[in-house]
Amino acid sequence: VQSQLLNNFYLKKMKNSIKIYFTYSLLLCLSPGALFAQQESNFSVFSGDLYLFNPAASGVSNIGSASIGTRLQWLASAAAPSTIYMNVHGQIKTKSNTNAVLQEFNKEKKKGFETVKRTVGAVKHTAGFKALNDRIGPFSKTSLQGSYAYHLPLTKKTNLSFGLGFGYTNLGIDTRKVRVENQTDDLYNEFLTGSNGINMLDASAGISIYGKKTLVGISTTQLFANNFKANSFILDHGFNRHWNVYLSHLLFEKNDITVEPIIMFRSVKGAPKSIDFGTKFTYQNNVSFGLMYRTGNTLGLQFGMNFSKNFNLSYAFEHYFSGNSSSSLRNTNELKLGYIFGSKRNISKEIKEQKKINDDELAPPVPKTL
Repeated sequence: VQSQLLNNFYLKKMKNSIKIYFTYSLLLCLSPGALFAQQESNFSVFSGDLYLFNPAASGVSNIGSASIGTRLQWLASAAAPSTIYMNVHGQIKTKSNTNAVLQEFNKEKKKGFETVKRTVGAVKHTAGFKALNDRIGPFSKTSLQGSYAYHLPLTKKTNLSFGLGFGYTNLGIDTRKVRVENQTDDLYNEFLTGSNGINMLDASAGISIYGKKTLVGISTTQLFANNFKANSFILDHGFNRHWNVYLSHLLFEKNDITVEPIIMFRSVKGAPKSIDFGTKFTYQNNVSFGLMYRTGNTLGLQFGMNFSKNFNLSYAFEHYFSGNSSSSLRNTNELKLGYIFGSKRNISKEIKEQKKINDDELAPPVPKTL
């Protein structure tokens, strides 16, 4: 197989071994963040949605959240990696809690509303769903996953949450973008059977400890560490577990300005460890600006704002610098649109309750019996 991304390199070295070439091409397609063993989307530390990599982060506030976003890398490359995603998550009702679990959001209907803060001190049950699609050259990886998390109050100011996600992943190939030297190659033909790809079960898990100012989370994705299978072939390579550790703390809050340092550590077998150091500044809790440095010579900027009563928008730009002009090819752009929602006001119920209160106040006193 000759992909657009590797046609000047692997073809020369592997033209006599289509199976080896295809295996390494498949591995490469799963590395949108780096050309190592990074197989998961490497979102900005300022993505604003920890649920993307930690199911235990759903429902940390008493509101619901839905997001769509994209991450575009190496735009000057013909086979530039790209990611699109969507997710929705929030608290759910249970038998022990049949009341509304989401708070009424943005009662004043402000266009530039304040971001809802984390809530603690109570048991929560949360659920979510996410879908992601990664592409590089002719290859794609599509993941669908649902999740559940349980939030337990440790103290009045601190909660502990456990989350588990479960779903499936498909590895696919766009045959229009590849050229096969050997039309009878068994591995390639086996891979194309079954909806043009390989399907496998996948899972993620995470833990978070959080208060109103501090959040610490650890999570792992690709929990099953599946080997790649194509009918009669079982390749020597497969998914590796990815580990993520996240820490944020509200360091300063005064005169409508907040300062929040953020650290994120990423680790996966076969790839260099990665650490993001960032600081997020917010004004009136609805406009944000961030600065970030990632080990491996990457700088990042972020801007975000809340608008139109329920929506928020954020943009992040990352620049890789290495002292040569080709480093600009590794620039990354990330865009996310979010929708925040809460419980709806039950106007008819409020009117009935208020009418009952008024009737009780106007009702004549009941005479006392002797």
